[in-house]
Amino acid sequence: MTDAEFEAKRRQLRLELVAEAFPTRKRRSRRMKGKREVASVGRTGRPRSVWVRKDGSPSEAAEARTFTQWARAQRLEFARIPNEGATVSGSMAAILIATGLWRGAPDTLIFDHPPLASRHYCGVAIELKAKGGKATPEQEKALEVLRARGWFAVVCVGAKEAIEVCETLGLTRTGLAKART
Repeated sequence: MTDAEFEAKRRQLRLELVAEAFPTRKRRSRRMKGKREVASVGRTGRPRSVWVRKDGSPSEAAEARTFTQWARAQRLEFARIPNEGATVSGSMAAILIATGLWRGAPDTLIFDHPPLASRHYCGVAIELKAKGGKATPEQEKALEVLRARGWFAVVCVGAKEAIEVCETLGLTRTGLAKART
């Protein structure tokens, strides 16, 4: 048996063991509202999981990952604010608030000026929602505060809509290159 055949056999056995230990049936997680489904095995031998909602659509985290990958490919200057409303202890919540946690802050702030906008904006603030999601009153208030201070602030349902908004505003690699020259 060659080394390549041995590695292939070892990989196959590892996949079978993980498949036995982690069946692909959907399981409820106590922390997340969605379902967990084992998709494949990573290099460490641990299963990679995909978070989906009950209806099978991507979660907000999956949509955010898709948008982040697109924004990085466009070389946008942006920041993703991890203000997901995760349950934390009372003392940790106090620390976060004392250090500047802003309830309702938008998920993504893009610091590039949108070159195709009808007026001059400081940047773009995007509150990203998964299918069927809607902004909370705190999030709507935060977007209004940013609009009053010169930001283009919007709620987008899904990464596709967020990408379309950015492309409409000229926030693409080619659009920014033209604006910078």
